[in-house]
Amino acid sequence: MLKISLEEYNDVQQFLLINIIGLMESLSHECITITDAEVALFTPYSISILKKLDIDRDIIELISMGLELEDYESLIPHKLNEIIDEIKELAIKKLKQMKNKESQMISREKWIDN
Repeated sequence: MLKISLEEYNDVQQFLLINIIGLMESLSHECITITDAEVALFTPYSISILKKLDIDRDIIELISMGLELEDYESLIPHKLNEIIDEIKELAIKKLKQMKNKESQMISREKWIDN
């Protein structure tokens, strides 16, 4: 079992954004399914926990958009790749904004626990 612990608020937000980008990239290359992405991050439970942690509203909104991917897939499949790209680009933009505000991205503390 691998446990990941992030103590710094900015580390948590950056970690989430990096995961969102990776999930969207994996979806666009058909390496994972929408269900896989939902299990990994895009759930109402994730949103409720992240709201309690006072995570940036833009990041919460990206996760909310991820919750809608299944709807796009079933109702307007021709728009699915467009929304995947949009989520990815918004996450990249937010990550760049955070980088510009911070002297370093992820803190130097180890975040993988035994």
